[in-house]
Amino acid sequence: MQIEIRELEQRIGISRHNSSYDFEKWKIQALKARQTHLYLQNAYSYWLLLNEKKELDTNSDLSKKVDAVIQILIDDGPDFIDRLQKLQ
Repeated sequence: MQIEIRELEQRIGISRHNSSYDFEKWKIQALKARQTHLYLQNAYSYWLLLNEKKELDTNSDLSKKVDAVIQILIDDGPDFIDRLQKLQ
């Protein structure tokens, strides 16, 4: 919604950006942030589904797996799905 508001501001000439280039740079950053947020949300939901019926031995196991998922998302490699599946 924030992107849509700023696009409308850009169209009517009341933009907080100095140029359309600045606006496009901001828009790319906003979309990447949204993408990362959705990746994290989906990875967490997927992990919850996989572990719904399993009980973890300790909280440290949970912490290690969450850290691993976060690192996989940060790396954003082409083997994203394979690496997540190996965490099972």
